[in-house]
Amino acid sequence: MLHRQLPLELPLSKGVACARKEHRQSLVGEGLAERSLSEADLVAKLNQVFYDVEAAQYDVRHPEVIEGDAQWWSRRGEVLIRDLRTRFTTGRGLLILDVGCGTGFVASALGNYLADGDLVVGLDQSEGMLMRARSKLAGKTVSRCRFVRGDAARLPFPDHIFHMLTLNSILHHVYDYRSVLRECDRALKPGGYLLMAHEPNKEFFQSPLRRLAASAYKLAGFGMKLPKDIYEQINSRLSESHLAASAASAEDILRLVEYHSPVEQGAVRIDKNKGFSLPELRATELRGYVLIELNEYSTFYHRPQLERRPWLMRVAQTAARLLNGKGNLFSAVLRKAAA
Repeated sequence: MLHRQLPLELPLSKGVACARKEHRQSLVGEGLAERSLSEADLVAKLNQVFYDVEAAQYDVRHPEVIEGDAQWWSRRGEVLIRDLRTRFTTGRGLLILDVGCGTGFVASALGNYLADGDLVVGLDQSEGMLMRARSKLAGKTVSRCRFVRGDAARLPFPDHIFHMLTLNSILHHVYDYRSVLRECDRALKPGGYLLMAHEPNKEFFQSPLRRLAASAYKLAGFGMKLPKDIYEQINSRLSESHLAASAASAEDILRLVEYHSPVEQGAVRIDKNKGFSLPELRATELRGYVLIELNEYSTFYHRPQLERRPWLMRVAQTAARLLNGKGNLFSAVLRKAAA
């Protein structure tokens, strides 16, 4: 079987490293960073703790991801997997890597299009999310999936091994997203596909009017919330790990977990310098990639607070349509240049 030939614990090639700032400081006053940690390490550790705690509730708490992006992943997955089969006829199956796989959302969306010999590898730093993914996909799909724990900025795989790499709602959680993209490029075969979705669209937030609307949305109580049980469990684990001198505020937790999100930098504040611009990424880490598709869209109307109020959800959907095709998120399909 192909997956038995896939090395899952390889040392990094020389020169592959995560560039991190080394300044050490308390990032949230008296809350986080009791230990001397770099900002990069603190963001990584807090994300791990956060999603270990939230794993069991993630799918229910995040319909904006699970429902908002499902159709796109299924539709694009079918087309691109079919194309890859015509261009890579090696006799072996396709290898797909889902970076930051969470509860297995992308693997589940692609599952109907996998054939014998194909393998989707899901990688995540949260063991809680990985356990949830394995449980969700137990059955016929699980034989074509493998879930492994690892660092997205230090992928434990050889060069040019995967036909497709997928990233769904991950880049804004990692401190050094450029290292993640460089690692994805290293692991992707020439001619392979790179797909990313549910990332904050930096261009959208350049408009003062849109930033004002986003602030109003949060003030109305529809922003991201931390339930009391999750908040307390996170702080308990931070204390046990000596990462917190005292309880961290929900605002500080979200600011670091959603590190590159424009809308989670404060209770109301929207930071126009956060988020990602695909043209900028294509001029740097993704230089030479062919853009196949770019979508700017919104899924904020799938928030639980809105889904409980159908009339308000319809208002939000109408507002999204009035944005003239612009959205606070983007998805993209890119093809790596052939060798």
